[in-house]
Amino acid sequence: MKLLVCYLSSTYLELFGASNNQRLTFPQEVVQYGEILEENKFKEVLLGFVGKLKLKKNKGVILLSPELVFSSELDISSKNKKEILDQFLATVPVGKNNVATVLLEKNNKLKVCAVNKKFYEIICQVFKQKSIEIYSVAPVNVFPLKLKNITLQQINQILNEKKLLETYNFLQSKQPENNQDIEQNDLPVQNVTKQSMQKQYVMFGISLLLFVGAIIYYLLWSETIINPWFKKSVSLPVKTRLIPTSTIITQPSPIAKPIEKPAATIQILNGSGIEGKAGILSNLLSGVGYKNITVGNADNLEQKTSIIYNKQLSKDAVDGVLTVVKKDFSNVLSQEATASGKFDIIIILGKD
Repeated sequence: MKLLVCYLSSTYLELFGASNNQRLTFPQEVVQYGEILEENKFKEVLLGFVGKLKLKKNKGVILLSPELVFSSELDISSKNKKEILDQFLATVPVGKNNVATVLLEKNNKLKVCAVNKKFYEIICQVFKQKSIEIYSVAPVNVFPLKLKNITLQQINQILNEKKLLETYNFLQSKQPENNQDIEQNDLPVQNVTKQSMQKQYVMFGISLLLFVGAIIYYLLWSETIINPWFKKSVSLPVKTRLIPTSTIITQPSPIAKPIEKPAATIQILNGSGIEGKAGILSNLLSGVGYKNITVGNADNLEQKTSIIYNKQLSKDAVDGVLTVVKKDFSNVLSQEATASGKFDIIIILGKD
């Protein structure tokens, strides 16, 4: 492997391409949940780690683990593109000045990937001091691989995906500025093929024929145009009879289907006092099939983590949330809601 590849997670940095694979585990007092608590201390730890390695002048790539990247696919068919993007970025637990984005637009859908750029920019600066130029920073979950523990073989497959490394490169991020619309030229938009254009022309032609046919039918029906073969039918009055009924049979009301994972609406309120916890849990839940997730802060700090769920949720939908939450929180209280509300599941994160 000629390139130096760095796999960056929220708790460690692993290097591939040095003499042997090397891993640096971040001290908890310096980095927590992908947030740098002490910037100068973080630089010292990185310089001490890199200084011990025998690295030659080279180029490198940084691959970001899934928990560092906040992504979503937004529907922009009928709404203001900038307004929708701003609403999504407001849910990302990263300061506005530190967020980097990659935007991909196709078929009235806007795919957004956002990340805390401060985390990887400091690493790029440290490597630059050692004559190693980082030319791409990309999220690892956009590559067509099943990732659990990343291997050298998977690293080589990722390096062969040069188009994806270029498309999702956060170093080329163009951050939207306040009160400015996102220009079409700022987005890497895939060109519409000739086949899709032909399909649009065919659909337009069919719509035009139907519209013209409807106008002609109306003119003939209203006798604006005289046509001896087209006459309006005259309906005769019909006498009705009332037939007494001896019994009334009532039908049982249909049983509501349970709400499954993709349809469940979830609200995560951070009451732990640690910034970014709600966003990380949102990413973990998205990875196991939950789609409609809103994050925010609780009014008060909580000691215990609690989950309130709609009784119409399927058992699989409830168990899936409990399994993910209990991985990070040992003391979790769950209870069924007494009435339906705006959200099917409300998760209030506590300190424990």
